[in-house]
Amino acid sequence: MFRLPGTSRPCARAAAGATLALAAALTLSLPPAAQAATTSPAPAASAASTADVATPTGFVVTGDLEGITLDWTPVEGATEYRVYRSNLMDRSSPFATVAAPTFRDTDVEPDHSKTYWVSAVDADGTESAPTERITGTRLWNEQSPPSAPSINLTRLRDRLIISWFPDNINPWSSTTPVDRLVVYRSKTSPVRPETGAEQIHETLESFVDFSMAAEPADDDYYYAIAAVPSSEKARWAFSPSYKPELRKPPAPRAHMTDRKDGRVVVAWHQDDTFHSSVLRGYNVYRSDSPTMTKKTSQRIGSLDYRFREGSYSLVDSQPLPGRAYYAITTEDAFGIESDLSNVVTYTPKQ
Repeated sequence: MFRLPGTSRPCARAAAGATLALAAALTLSLPPAAQAATTSPAPAASAASTADVATPTGFVVTGDLEGITLDWTPVEGATEYRVYRSNLMDRSSPFATVAAPTFRDTDVEPDHSKTYWVSAVDADGTESAPTERITGTRLWNEQSPPSAPSINLTRLRDRLIISWFPDNINPWSSTTPVDRLVVYRSKTSPVRPETGAEQIHETLESFVDFSMAAEPADDDYYYAIAAVPSSEKARWAFSPSYKPELRKPPAPRAHMTDRKDGRVVVAWHQDDTFHSSVLRGYNVYRSDSPTMTKKTSQRIGSLDYRFREGSYSLVDSQPLPGRAYYAITTEDAFGIESDLSNVVTYTPKQ
């Protein structure tokens, strides 16, 4: 402690000066490495361990008549880019992943908008922060064709049912205006009016069944539906062309014949995967030839379908004197009969 001459009070300035001098002396006496450690901040982590993947820049979204295109500036070190798309809300998973800094989206209806954003991903799977969200719109003009409906053909015994459902073909839509739907048929595919297709029906309904009387000759035609646009400048849109096919029910499985009191019992079962709501019953055929067909066989009886009962049997009360062959068919509610089942044989005991 320092004191001024002739007084008992310590001198604060002198004490402070002595302290500074002592600190300076200590600092000067330390090795250079120790001085650096005490005066420099801690070294930063390596760039490889902390560097973030750069966010793509120059992100632009452009719409045209065929779709929407996204472009951005390549990011150094990026191995792929994740493209996100949304209408009303963000999506946690990417809509697409691409290697090049561009993306073409054609899964957009004309005059509809989508919002996009993009991120970059490096080889370690680290994803950058996303770009800003930009909305693009696919363009539309009166020359753009409407979307064609899907078509379904159901061939019954004496009817043909043609049904279709819309694929964004609402006639009152402002984006794909449709004036009417026309059903055509022709002997060649694709079905087109300019190649002689016959018009058989016309409607404004975008979801409907059209039923017509059908003969076997009608199965030789291809059928298609045309969406006719309101604009005369736009092209017509056609569904795929199909031929009708008679949808037969599956045949049951015959599994046994047996003799009982001079009669033959024929047994079978129906596969439980068959849709029983359209099943009417079964027909039993008999022949003296193992290569039996419906035309060469005699139908000896029928049984009605019984709900939830898979096994059936029928008694042949007037069996053939020698070996006999049996097969069964299924008949549905529309009167359509299946092919013959497997053939089972009855051999009289000697």
